[in-house]
Order: sequence, then C-alpha cells, then structure tokens
Amino acid sequence: MARAKQLLSDRAKEILAIVSGLVVLVANRSGVSWSWDSTDYVAAGRSIAKFKGSLDVSGLPMTVRPPGYPALIAMGEFIGVPTNLTLLIINVVSAVICSICVYLFVVRCASQTAAFIAAAFVALTPTMVWQTSMAWSEPPFIAVLVVTILVALWFQHRTRFVLLGVLYVALFFLRYVGPFFIAPIVVVAVLTDAKTRGWIRSIALHASTLAVSIIPMAWWLARNHRIDGTLTGARQPGGGSFWETLTHAFGTYGTFISAQPFDSVIYERVTNYPVAAQLGAIASLVIVSIAIGRIVWTAVTNRFQFSTRDLVFLVNVGLIIVYTIFSAYRFVHFELGRLDTRMMVPLLPSLVIVTALFFDDATRNKKTTGNVVVASLIALTAFHGALTVRDALRFGADQRHLSGAVSRNLELHKFVRSLDDDSAIYSNAPQMLFLSADTWPIYTPWQVNDPWPTPCERRYAVYYNDFQVQDNRPTTAPIVYEDPIGTVYDVGLCSDDINLAWD
Repeated sequence: MARAKQLLSDRAKEILAIVSGLVVLVANRSGVSWSWDSTDYVAAGRSIAKFKGSLDVSGLPMTVRPPGYPALIAMGEFIGVPTNLTLLIINVVSAVICSICVYLFVVRCASQTAAFIAAAFVALTPTMVWQTSMAWSEPPFIAVLVVTILVALWFQHRTRFVLLGVLYVALFFLRYVGPFFIAPIVVVAVLTDAKTRGWIRSIALHASTLAVSIIPMAWWLARNHRIDGTLTGARQPGGGSFWETLTHAFGTYGTFISAQPFDSVIYERVTNYPVAAQLGAIASLVIVSIAIGRIVWTAVTNRFQFSTRDLVFLVNVGLIIVYTIFSAYRFVHFELGRLDTRMMVPLLPSLVIVTALFFDDATRNKKTTGNVVVASLIALTAFHGALTVRDALRFGADQRHLSGAVSRNLELHKFVRSLDDDSAIYSNAPQMLFLSADTWPIYTPWQVNDPWPTPCERRYAVYYNDFQVQDNRPTTAPIVYEDPIGTVYDVGLCSDDINLAWD
C-alpha cells in the first residue's frame, strides 16, 4: 500500500513537472519577453560575465536592482549559451520547482488529491505564466522561496544551517524584499528545531545563521550607499492611505482567483477592480482571516506545540501577513510601485497552500461536501488552464513589451543593427534600444566624456523622437538616418574629441 502511494506520488510529480515546463516552453517559443527592467538584468548579467561587476545598460553600477538574477544570466553568458536560452532555462526550472514544492507541502498535510489540484493550479494559472513569459527575477525568486520553506520545515541533514544561510542570501540578492520573506521562515525554522534541539539551542543556531547571512546583504547595501547615497537605488513614494493601499493587495489576490492578471493597469481604488476580482478579494480575506484565527487558537491551546500541518499553515500565513503589510507601507512611504500581479505574485504559492489546507479542513469527514469542493476546484483549475493556454499561445506567437515583433522590426532598429559591431552607441533611451540593437553598453548623452570600455571605431547617437528626454541632442552632427520614430546622428570617430561633434 505504501509503495503504491509512493508510485502515485512520483507519477503526480512527473505530470506536474511536464505540464508546468511545457506551459513555459509554449509561452516562450518565439523568445522570452523583455521589459524595461529586463534590459538592465541582461546588461548586468553580461557585465558580470566579463568580471566588470553589476552594471546596467548604460554601463553604470546598478543599485536599483540586486545582482542575483543577473548572476544567473551571467552563468549562461560566460559559457557562451545564447541569452534567450539561458532566460528560458531559468523560467522552466523555476516553474517546475514551484509546482512540485507546492505539491510536497500539501501532500504532507492533506490528501494527494488536494495536493495535486493545488500544484496543478499553480502550474496552470495565468498569474504564473505572465511571469514565466518574461525576463524577470520573480520566477527564480519564487522557486528559491518555496525551496527555502521546504528546507526550513523538513531538511534535517547536517548541512541544514549552511543551506538555509545560502538561501537567505539568495532571496535578498534576487529581490531586495527578500528579508521580509526570511523573517517568517526563520520563526518557523526555530519552532521546527525546538522539538529536537530545545528552544535555547534552536534560537542560537538560527540567530547565528541569520547573522552570518546578513553580512553579504549589508556589504551590498553599503556598496550601493557608496555609489549613489541610497541603499536600494533612488525611489519615489506613492503616498496615499496605508489602509486603502492594503485593499489593493487583496484586490490583486482576487485576480489570482479570477484569472485576471495585470501589470500595466493602475486601479485607483479596489472598487475599480473587475467584479470577479473583488469577489475573489473577499474570499481571500475570509480564508486568510480564518487561517490566522486557526494559528492563534493552536498557539494558545497547545502552548506553541505545533504539528507539521500547523507549521505549514504558520509559515505561509506569516508570509502573507508580513509581505502584504510591507508592500502597502512601501508604496505609501518608499516606492511608487503598484501592488499589481508582478509585485504580489511571490505570495501565490502561499495563498494556494493555505486555501488547499483550508478546504481540506472544512471538508474532512464530509464526503458529499468534499466531492463538491473537489469538483469545483477542478473546474476552477481547468478554467485557469484554458486561459493559460490562450495566453501562452499568444505570448509565444509574439513576444511582449519591448521585445514584441513591432518593436524589433522598426526600420530604426534595423538600421542600428546594421552598424558595425565596433560602433559606440549613445541614446536618450538606452533601455528601449538595448534589446533591438543587441549591444552593450549604450551610453546616455550625459556620458559623452566617459571613456568607452572596449575598442571602438565610430560613435553614433540614437534619439527617439517621442521619448520624454530630449535634452543634449548632438545637433551639429550629421544625420545618417531619420524617420518618425527616431534620428541617428554620426558623432565622429572614437579617436576624435567627441565634443567636436556633440555641442
């Protein structure tokens, strides 16, 4: 019986791995899509591969984004793997790890049916494919996050604390918000080890692990401060009400349920979200509130003696509470970054796990109700899967954002690609040009006196006519290409004084 159950579990994991990986392959069959952020990630990856540090598109030290994702890209660049293949491998591996880990969490605490549905939902929801079809740091961050939770709960090898320390550092270097995910995980890790090592030893070991992992984080923040006087790059607060901003988080969680991801829409208030998302927001709030009540009741009645199921509940509810509150506070006081799908997607696995365990609790020993719930969840997952197939086919046919076919095939970009490989390129919008020009670095017009990092023959300046920055055009330089999109100036030989052409 045990062997049959194990075989069934292995087969479930194989199916999940195939499905989640296949979705990503279809969505990226014409290439992984790039946004403005992606250009800096790839540029930093290429600079790291050349042992020049984490430099952005314009060759300046990057502070606003951490170097973890670029370091993954750099691995492929260093051994000569095409950039797109490296990005695709990262996204496929991340999606597979995420779905399998969700299965492992739920199957330890509930039925295999509940675990498979939960993991299949994560693999098939449009919310996830909207991330894994982009060159963004979110997919590997989520993968490292679920692995960290798994290690904190169940990995008891003697290398446990070393591995946890490495994972904590990885979370920070993939996304600066990593420490706000680390905090709940450390608490649960202490509770887990207290059962076998005792409270004092458990606290001491995990405090030491955390302290050591903070050293490289602090070193990087100090590096940023030396460069531009900030810890994580210049940012502008959004302002407004904390409580109203908090409702946006649950509005986004509602879109996780209603299959309505978004990354370019700014909803003024939660009542502007689609009606289905508002209903999903209410459902999310109810489920999270009940989960919090369950954890508090267990802690009080059992004197903090938590079962495996309790610990899984605790860590995921803790992640939801901490990151939700932090995200709202950050928006109001630190960064104008709306609480959209991309910002809140790291909580998708936790929300799915908590929901799966919630329904498992509610339907235990209730066969009829349980069958209805299972049928409803299967139908919801199938609905998400149908939308994901639609989106994956659409994304795969024509990439998104800056890497769409329209942008790649602009005559301006074709002309820039026709320039000699040893040309030095300047632009008023380096990120917009980087993907299509496929050259690094692309300096801004305010870097004309900075030395070019590699040997070059001739300099050109590419200006987008409708971009907001129009200052410092080299108006005395001859125009070698012009159309309604942009203008290309010849600013002379690299051996000449650039100021002769750039007045």
